[in-house]
Parts: sequence; structure tokens; C-alpha cells
Amino acid sequence: MCKVLIVEDEANIRRFVATNLSVRGLTVAEAGDAEEGLRLMRQSKPEVLILDIRLPGMSGWDLLNEMKADASLSSIPVIVMTASVTNVRFGESGYANVVRWLVKPVSVVELLQAVKSACNRTEH
Repeated sequence: MCKVLIVEDEANIRRFVATNLSVRGLTVAEAGDAEEGLRLMRQSKPEVLILDIRLPGMSGWDLLNEMKADASLSSIPVIVMTASVTNVRFGESGYANVVRWLVKPVSVVELLQAVKSACNRTEH
């Protein structure tokens, strides 16, 4: 059973993701901002993180930097889910743990494929 943490400030998007994962048997935790997400990661060590980049206060980039600096968090696979198309391309972000970039709005199929792939990385 894969444990997934969703860090997303938009409640409707967070619920959409959480519902679609939990009905498929995944254990899901939710955070509305990066600070709460970091606290939950340190407490429960999720196997996959779904992260929005544009968050109030501490950004998703800041959270990725915190994870990179913390050996206990640095290997958690991250799926970045963002509405902003950035100049950073997958594989060139400088964050080895970012395994997938999803641009909102995300389809259920695309979301499930990304999570399944990320969960499989942690099972090996």
C-alpha cells in the first residue's frame, strides 16, 4: 500500500486528487501549504509526494530545497503538479527526486499513471 502526501493550497484540487487516489486503495494525507506538508513528511514519511509549486508563504521550490537538504526526505519521489508552465524541463530541475511534471488541469488517467510509477519506484 503506497502512502501519498498531497501538498496543494486549492482545496477543490486537493480533494479531487485525494478522492481519486483513496478510492483506488492508496493511503492519502493532505496539506494546504508547504509548512504543513514538511511537518507531515517528517512525521509520516510518505512514499510519494504530489506537490504544487505555487503555494502561499513557503513555495514548492522551497519545500524541494528543504527535502534536498534532509537525508530522510531527499529520496521521496515527487510529482510536481502545477498550473504554471515553467522554463524548467523534467530532468533539468536540479532535483533528482522529481520524477514527473504534471500541468493542471490534470486528467485522472495522467494522475494515476504518475502515482503508480512513483509508487513502484519506492517498492524496489
